[in-house]
Amino acid sequence: MARRQRRSHRPSGHARRLAADFAGLPAGLPLCALHGDAWDGNDAVDADGTACLLDLEHTCCGPPEWDLVSTSVKHRTTATVTAAAYEDFCSAYSMDVT
Repeated sequence: MARRQRRSHRPSGHARRLAADFAGLPAGLPLCALHGDAWDGNDAVDADGTACLLDLEHTCCGPPEWDLVSTSVKHRTTATVTAAAYEDFCSAYSMDVT
């Protein structure tokens, strides 16, 4: 039976570049509870005005930017979030993820 060749555990050039790029990123916000699939189709408001989140199977702990980026993408690429609505959104979160 042939022996498996052992692979080196040294990172590749690509992995080193990614690590260097990652190290240069801003710190971001502290980790928190995330919805994990935050978009306007996963929220609802009842007749009394009470808001609730739906579709919670991806809930986890992580960087809040993960949940915020979907709204940013909708504003910047598809324009399905108006400039005024995005400004309100950023003001509420005290952050613009772009």
